[in-house]
Amino acid sequence: MKTEFEMVSRIVFWGDEFHPHNFASVLGLDKRYTKVKEKGEVSKNEGKSQSVIRAKTGRLIYSLDQENIEDRRHPEIQFERLIKVITKLPNDFRNEYHIDDVQVQISLYYKDKINGDVDFIIPNGLTSRLSKHNIEMRFTLLP
Repeated sequence: MKTEFEMVSRIVFWGDEFHPHNFASVLGLDKRYTKVKEKGEVSKNEGKSQSVIRAKTGRLIYSLDQENIEDRRHPEIQFERLIKVITKLPNDFRNEYHIDDVQVQISLYYKDKINGDVDFIIPNGLTSRLSKHNIEMRFTLLP
């Protein structure tokens, strides 16, 4: 019996002087899976208060699991997309595009966990690419 889980992943870029629209086009990111906010951009909070929020920094979020919802059960496909994005990053992208922070965020949602099962393997070379660009990777495990 195999462990049932879903993986949701994204790569997020932030910067005080960062212009995410320009950077998304440089990387050739699909707009359907990209959320961008320019610094100072106003948006409505969809919570109870319906308050207005002003973005404190420029932000780009690229969802790696949205192209096909079934990919949430196939981490290797999401990792391949992540590697493609990282490979497109210019060597000095942080300075060139005024990016202060980059983070890969991975959330794993478990239905049932069976001891001893290997859920997925991080592809060879992914961590070295992340390290090369000083990109933090954050895992969140949720039952």
